[in-house]
Amino acid sequence: MMKIPNPKCQNCKKDFKIDADDFAFYDKIKVPPPTWCPECRMVRRMAFWNERNLFIKKDINGKAIFSSFHDESPLKIYDREYWWSDAFDPLKYGREYDFSRDFFSQYRELMLSVPFPSREVTNLINSDYCTSAEDLKDCYMTFNSGRSENLMYAVFTGVSKDCMDVLNISFGEQCYELFGGGNNYRVLFSVRNNQCRDSYFLYNCSDLMDCFGCVNLRHKQYYIFNEPYTKEEYFKKIEEFNLGSYASLQALKNRFKEFKLQFPQKYINGSQNYNVIGDDVRNSKNAKYCYESFNLENVGYSQNLVFNVKDSYDYTNWGKDSELMYESV
Repeated sequence: MMKIPNPKCQNCKKDFKIDADDFAFYDKIKVPPPTWCPECRMVRRMAFWNERNLFIKKDINGKAIFSSFHDESPLKIYDREYWWSDAFDPLKYGREYDFSRDFFSQYRELMLSVPFPSREVTNLINSDYCTSAEDLKDCYMTFNSGRSENLMYAVFTGVSKDCMDVLNISFGEQCYELFGGGNNYRVLFSVRNNQCRDSYFLYNCSDLMDCFGCVNLRHKQYYIFNEPYTKEEYFKKIEEFNLGSYASLQALKNRFKEFKLQFPQKYINGSQNYNVIGDDVRNSKNAKYCYESFNLENVGYSQNLVFNVKDSYDYTNWGKDSELMYESV
């Protein structure tokens, strides 16, 4: 394999670096080194990825159904139930390979002739308005999620229940307007917290109970804007906040927004990591330029991976015990 450590991207024309461990991975899976930089490779993959949009598209039989593909897309679709059934035989679309023509033009022709499933979902119960999902029950407008129940307006969630307006959470329950973190119970209007419960307006906190408007705290209870209160004082103050009033709630949102600007921010959002470069990465080892992922080992240039991904590069979305993946979405 020809090893050029600092090639020029054939797409954006900028220089990029290929490390020694990158070459070791390419050698392991017997592929040539990339000719596009990591960012251009990511954009190319994501052009094939529809995470959170649903459309009405007619299937091959002319029936209008919910689909991950826009009606103007040239791809043919079947309703996913039919696609998975024995009535659909993809082998009938087989054809001889023409060695006098290039591979990708023939692959494109095949892709445009073989029907796709209307949505990328598995084992959904009463969750029609969802896609890129598996093992959901009673969910609505929930995308890129799995193993969850009774969610609304949720994206990239796992093993969660009774939540609304949440993004990038796991093991959450009764949470609202929550971004990032895991193992939270009844946490509202908060960002990047772990193992917290019965709290409002938290930012980068861990193991908090009955707290309000706190930043960068650990192992606390009955704190309001990072100040300690007795139990009686705390609940009296919360009652005075009048959270049932929209005007009061908006004023508190603005107050918290100004309050958190006083505090330093971590250079990376993550926990229980070893040798990790990226952001929003948890429980990972030897992961570089990875984002919004957890349980990784020896992974590079990847995004949105969960549930144990190992020895993979340039991999976008999901994972679930995947290994030796490359340039996949």
